[in-house]
Amino acid sequence: MLPGTVDTPLVRNQLKKLAAEEGIPEKEALHKHLLHKQALKRFIRPEEVAACAIYLASESAASITGETVSVSGGW
Repeated sequence: MLPGTVDTPLVRNQLKKLAAEEGIPEKEALHKHLLHKQALKRFIRPEEVAACAIYLASESAASITGETVSVSGGW
């Protein structure tokens, strides 16, 4: 699985640091550094990544082997 930018405390803290270093609001830093590259224009939620992992571990995905699954919001 290839998750995109997942909304986690680590990412939020990094975003806060970038904003402070550049003297811009966090929302502006979010769009400047992350969301402008992504089709959905939002963070990926942890539960979206988890849902993909659960599916891939299920019998329904038994024939999916050696594949890369992007959970990136169109990155």
